[in-house]
Amino acid sequence: AAMLAQRCRYTLKIDKAYLPREALVKAAHTAYDVLLTDMRMPRMTGLEMAEKIAAQEHNKDIKIIFLTGFSDFECLYKITKSGRAKYILKNEEDEEILKVLEQSIDEIPAERLLTRMEDGENCTRIVENSKQYILENLNSDLSLSTIAQRVNMNPSYFSRMFKKKTGENLSHYIQT
Repeated sequence: AAMLAQRCRYTLKIDKAYLPREALVKAAHTAYDVLLTDMRMPRMTGLEMAEKIAAQEHNKDIKIIFLTGFSDFECLYKITKSGRAKYILKNEEDEEILKVLEQSIDEIPAERLLTRMEDGENCTRIVENSKQYILENLNSDLSLSTIAQRVNMNPSYFSRMFKKKTGENLSHYIQT
């Protein structure tokens, strides 16, 4: 039902969601650059879902592409009037869909991509510094709070970031 794309460095990360609720949950925790969605889905239209995602501060600049049928003229009018979204007819060839997706990605401001890239590099640097601190202080207090305070981060956020970057929990990393 929906594809959410996030451009990281020189790659495109794609998340899929088969129901609007699943897309909303993913978008609540991640900033995306492009949303490709069907107009007609169970329990919520693509337009309703896109409006909810775009209302999130971290997704306020998301580019939206709707897959739609010929009978959705009222929705098509709303989409084109907004100026921030595009549409593709469902019967278009894959090449046309990819072309519109690439155009949307090309419209993403370079500053936004640079900020996201710098954020990623900063997170990597924080995790590497934390690992070094742990190795140098194995006989000291290595609680989540202590390490998070050392890198000036909220413990909960730091824990999630550490797991995302390393693939393991902080406590497991310390024990091994």
